[in-house]
Amino acid sequence: VHTQSQLYELFSQLGLPAPHYYTVGELQDVKAFYTHWMENRYTLDFDIDGVVVKINRFDVRDTMGSTSKAPRWAIAWKFPAREAITVVKSVDYQVGRTGLITPVANLEPINIGGVIVKRATLHNFQEVKRLDIKIGDVVKVIRAGDVIPKVVEVLRDKRHDVKEIVPPQRCPACNSVLQHEDIYIRCVNPSCPAKEYETLCFFVSKDGMDIEYAGPELLKRLYEQKKIKTIADIYALTREDLLQVERMGDKIVDKIIDSINQRREVSLSQFLRSLGIRNVGDHIAKVIARHVRSLNKLQELSPQELMRIPEVGPGVAQSVYDYFHDEESLKIIKTMLSNGVVVKDEVVEESSENPFKGKTVVFTGTLKNMSRQEAENLIESLGGKASSSVSKKTDFVVAGTEAGSKLEKAQTLNVRILSEEEFLKMVGRE
Repeated sequence: VHTQSQLYELFSQLGLPAPHYYTVGELQDVKAFYTHWMENRYTLDFDIDGVVVKINRFDVRDTMGSTSKAPRWAIAWKFPAREAITVVKSVDYQVGRTGLITPVANLEPINIGGVIVKRATLHNFQEVKRLDIKIGDVVKVIRAGDVIPKVVEVLRDKRHDVKEIVPPQRCPACNSVLQHEDIYIRCVNPSCPAKEYETLCFFVSKDGMDIEYAGPELLKRLYEQKKIKTIADIYALTREDLLQVERMGDKIVDKIIDSINQRREVSLSQFLRSLGIRNVGDHIAKVIARHVRSLNKLQELSPQELMRIPEVGPGVAQSVYDYFHDEESLKIIKTMLSNGVVVKDEVVEESSENPFKGKTVVFTGTLKNMSRQEAENLIESLGGKASSSVSKKTDFVVAGTEAGSKLEKAQTLNVRILSEEEFLKMVGRE
């Protein structure tokens, strides 16, 4: 099997379900396919907001590689956003997890693509200025990706009796004086109730600890009833606490308690990403955790030492340092640990002679014994870096079957080339 279409044909021959697809050879055919479904999407039994275009040949995909977030050989071609005209009735100011103040327009309710839209983000006050938007304006609103409402244009010829949108000087949630940072306005009060609530929501989300059944509405009620205030308090919740919340029964309470207990023992990387530190997402959390290994070691590092970790820049380093040297943050971590949370040292597979530590490795072709992702994860666990392209900085290229142009480039640059068998032997998995 050398192409995606051949793979789907194999699925059909084996009696496996295969998605509908359309194979094309020229760009104009792709455009025709896109136009057809843009005009006929309403005939489907489900909603779509665009089409996905992929390279069919697997060897070309290998050559193109991927970024840390997405493949370079596939792209979603979105349909133009649905739009409507409405009026800005007022503006609210939302406080995010990091204290960022976001202006949100309250709109005259309008139907866009079958959905009643009442609010739309204005992103920041630079965007408010760019749009020259005012309360009372008639505006054009779209649903970006057929999901997120966004104001894209002000109809100035219909403007009359409008009011300026004035950036707040104090936090709408805690009344603290706000801090201006370039185009952003931020609440820096660590005890701001809005920040505390948003931090709780992030902590239990899939991007955080992934605690099931603990949604925003439940957290809001628990917070308002003063059952929880910080993320540490989640691990002190009892069945009695939850049963006191309106419409909470025994079964759902047991599920929540069980989900919390399943997240009492976590790796350093998951713990780090869950704290909601500015500039620290899942990838950076893993990079830092694999380097420092333990929570105690992380707390000892200076910004300069953090910046010596690959991919960690000054912004990330300062954010991490500030968090682990903030008295309130340290108090929360200490309480979490006393409430039964165990932060396990990050596991980094490493043999006594690890040839991949600090090295850059590129995989090309098809591996027989593991997937490309598994191989790249293995390299990262050994302290190396998995890359999608070959350069002078590449230390090894692991060539599977049907290796493509990456192999040729490696040969040109005199990069050391390993067979899959040699690679497995070097990592002790022969």
